[in-house]
Amino acid sequence: MNLTPHTITVTTIDGGRDYDWTHPTTCPDGDQCEFTRRIRRACDGDIAALTDGRPDGSYLLGLFGFHGLCLIDDTGRMLLDAEPADTVPNGCHWCGIVQRGHARQWTAQAGWHSWEQPSQEQIKARTIARRAA
Repeated sequence: MNLTPHTITVTTIDGGRDYDWTHPTTCPDGDQCEFTRRIRRACDGDIAALTDGRPDGSYLLGLFGFHGLCLIDDTGRMLLDAEPADTVPNGCHWCGIVQRGHARQWTAQAGWHSWEQPSQEQIKARTIARRAA
């Protein structure tokens, strides 16, 4: 798999979001790059979902599954979706939905998943975010 960094830049212009992805000329896979293939197949909503809730800036792209794109940190680990302030503190680790009524849900990081216990750090951050809202 290709280890060359691929980035997406997000800017807010006139209240709308703009996404700029340019294939790096240093990519050894050229036109056969998996990032290029997945970006071409993605719709605007898919790209918007990658950066929803995140501030303007540049982010590293990662691959998951057979078709998915995600954002990764500098170590190559997948970034969790940015969570809205109204997420309940004890909601699902992946999507923030309460256990009762969760059933199966979809997120970019986890794909289809059942409810999973949030970490203590998530609970604390969600609690702080709710109090600040």
